[in-house]
Amino acid sequence: MRFSTAALALGVLLAPLSAAAALPDFDAMGARKVTFTWDRALLRASFAFRDMLDGKVVDKVSSGLPWTIVMRAFLFREGQTSPVVLVGQTCRITFDLWDEVYRTEVLTASGAKKQVAQTVESALSICTELRGLGIAHHRFVDGRFRHRLAVVAEVNPISPEMIEQLKRWVSRPAASAQLRPGDALFGSFAGLFMRELGKSDQTVVFRSEARVPNP
Repeated sequence: MRFSTAALALGVLLAPLSAAAALPDFDAMGARKVTFTWDRALLRASFAFRDMLDGKVVDKVSSGLPWTIVMRAFLFREGQTSPVVLVGQTCRITFDLWDEVYRTEVLTASGAKKQVAQTVESALSICTELRGLGIAHHRFVDGRFRHRLAVVAEVNPISPEMIEQLKRWVSRPAASAQLRPGDALFGSFAGLFMRELGKSDQTVVFRSEARVPNP
């Protein structure tokens, strides 16, 4: 399903989700390599999905219009259909006609990281090759269970509601790094992310091949 653009970079989410959040059957999706590491008490993941973007999307990015890629990763316990953690990241690409370079901005809860790329391929790599992405504190990864990661990436999601919710999230103080069930934003995040799935120029969905190692 394809819709018009809404290029706005927003931020990173790290939120436990409610059991009511309806999600696709990720076990039926294609599996890809995801490398997991523990950084003290924080689980990190490295993965890429550049090869999953179709040629039409790449051609449009090359046209000079600003584009945004929104990535959301869900940590699941095996045998359960509701995730225990949601992590998200957005990356904006803008072609600078004057300098003839691609300017990227990855915006997270800790701030924006801006880079300049000489080619559209380099710009897309910045947005789609994630290294050491923080996934979950060890208290969310129960060593009695096996866990997997499922990833949803969207090019130019158009939902004004989702954009507004994300803006509210990244405007929170840095100390408020996680959403909890009692948080006022918790319920709206849990339902909104999956309700808006597919309202973009392209949607990519996959899961990890390897299981998350126990903390």
